[in-house]
Amino acid sequence: MKKSFTIWFLGGLAVGFAIWSISKQISPEIGQSELPPVSILDPSTTNFAPKVLILSGKIWNSTPYLIWCGNRFELAIIGPTNYYLKEWRGDARRRNGSGYSISVISGNFGARTERRWLSYAVQGGGGGLSPDITIECLARRLWTTNGFTGVRPDKLSAKQWDKTEEFSDLEKFGPYILPRKITTTETFNPGQVLKREYTVERIIFSDEPTLGWLDEIKEKYFKDYIRAFDKSQTNATPRISVEITNKI
Repeated sequence: MKKSFTIWFLGGLAVGFAIWSISKQISPEIGQSELPPVSILDPSTTNFAPKVLILSGKIWNSTPYLIWCGNRFELAIIGPTNYYLKEWRGDARRRNGSGYSISVISGNFGARTERRWLSYAVQGGGGGLSPDITIECLARRLWTTNGFTGVRPDKLSAKQWDKTEEFSDLEKFGPYILPRKITTTETFNPGQVLKREYTVERIIFSDEPTLGWLDEIKEKYFKDYIRAFDKSQTNATPRISVEITNKI
């Protein structure tokens, strides 16, 4: 019988145009998708205000031997402070070679976990993810604290620490420009560079999924981490407020 172990470590611009149809329900990605069916909203409508952005597609990896890599992905950005990304390979039946990686940010909570099923073992790990992080979370910079911006033509590329993210193959959705390709380059050691190309096959504006769904994802994949996180918040050193009164 195989056993699974969880390890936590705490501590020039070409633009196309999209034609939108009426709102309808869509089916989630085949395989290991966590996203529910959602309604499609038209961003070209008057007074449209983005609530949720969903991107999904396939991944090409230049040097997958450096680190485990999925070949499919899906992400949902729910406003500026809530984020979900899943990358996976294979189906959900835990066959040899299949696996997944999930990143979640919800308010001040952030965590990442991954699992890989091999012929001889189950590997995995995880840890905290800073809610302030951007480049480490694919396409998160499309939504800033000032609101949804989409791709800014003057900021197609951005770098944070040893990782670079670049948007290309741009397409216009209503007033917003979004990428059909996202390329990330990450340097591990001199001469060890991992390049990933995310081909975005589906771009959806919606008002779903909800924060309740994100809470379910947290409970499903980060139950142990949530307990440790809540405990660390409870045991944090309290701030002391001192009121000074000038007496005459």
